[in-house]
Amino acid sequence: MEAVVLTYIVALIVGIAVTNQIVEVVRHSDSQVFTLLRGWAERVESSNLPYVKVVFMPLIALLCPWCTSVWAGLLVAVHIVGFIYPDSTAYTFTALTIFTGLALSRLSNLMNDMLHKVWRTPNRGNKTLLEMLSNEEIESEYHKRGITQN
Repeated sequence: MEAVVLTYIVALIVGIAVTNQIVEVVRHSDSQVFTLLRGWAERVESSNLPYVKVVFMPLIALLCPWCTSVWAGLLVAVHIVGFIYPDSTAYTFTALTIFTGLALSRLSNLMNDMLHKVWRTPNRGNKTLLEMLSNEEIESEYHKRGITQN
């Protein structure tokens, strides 16, 4: 039993870091996947059709780091609880996953707040792919660096 508790504590510590990293990647990554998802979420959020917002609520959550941390914490918790308690009943698995996920979310937010100045991810403004590829921005960057275009 002591080994299970120790494993759970270690998994929580690692899970906090993993949850925080998932949020950082979703919020700040310049990868085309997350840039497109954020752009789509922005369009859904600005929609005048209420049913669109309801159907795509998890997508809109990508625009909110706190909301993303809840979903990320639950995702990580499923793996932690499933690994440590593989023979648990459905009720136990569900309850432990929810409690663990919410704890991971809250603790990863706390860790982010405490260490914000030390390891802050640069915010690039969460630009959409089209905004990143705009000619004005590229020309401005060339101008700042003193690069002439041929």
